[in-house]
Amino acid sequence: MTRRRVLWPYPVAALALGLLAGGGTVALWSESESIVPVIQSGYANFAVGDPGSVAPDAGATWSLPADLLGDGTAGNPYLAAGETALAVVQLDGTSQGNRGLSWNLPAGAVTVTGGELAEGLTTTVVAVADPAGCTPAAITAGPVLYTGPIAGITLAPSTLVTADYSTATVADPETAYRCFAFTVPAWSGSYANTGSVSAQNGGITATDTDTWNANLLPPASAYVVDVTVEFDSETFRPGGAP
Repeated sequence: MTRRRVLWPYPVAALALGLLAGGGTVALWSESESIVPVIQSGYANFAVGDPGSVAPDAGATWSLPADLLGDGTAGNPYLAAGETALAVVQLDGTSQGNRGLSWNLPAGAVTVTGGELAEGLTTTVVAVADPAGCTPAAITAGPVLYTGPIAGITLAPSTLVTADYSTATVADPETAYRCFAFTVPAWSGSYANTGSVSAQNGGITATDTDTWNANLLPPASAYVVDVTVEFDSETFRPGGAP
């Protein structure tokens, strides 16, 4: 009977020896790496104030000048009923990356704690391109964004920064202006008095009476304006809307 030998090729034999020596095992090596994606919307900032004086940290509250309706001096006399005072607010916004920035005035955003005339002010708001554009003619021309009692001012959301990609800093914000017209209400104060006189001559007494009245000017305290306006802002994604 003839015996046959099976001859292993050297590479296979070497592998077999490596597996059998010392009862080793075969390991399949693999490598993995975990990555946590981070989406950065960039820096956003919103600030309001009087034109030319808005700092990045000014915040979103605008206060009207206390002497908006006059202070009784020659250069700033008290306004009469029906006369109008104008004020401009500057709105600065920055939003880096692909986020837009919008602002609005929600209901209840205005706080009035001034004198009686301030509480009764009728307010009209229009958009202007610059502070110089805030004039009575601009108020008349419109378009009017709001008109009504001062405490009830609301302004619909308006885009200040678009959602186009931006790397602008707070040193180079987008800016908008709104012109506010405040019309002084009528003053109802009045005064009335009756004067009488009595005289005697030879036992005869004569008396007479007379009445007079006048419309009073409002006291200085009525003209004091203590009004704050709290704006609101938010960012929005590309394709979104304020």
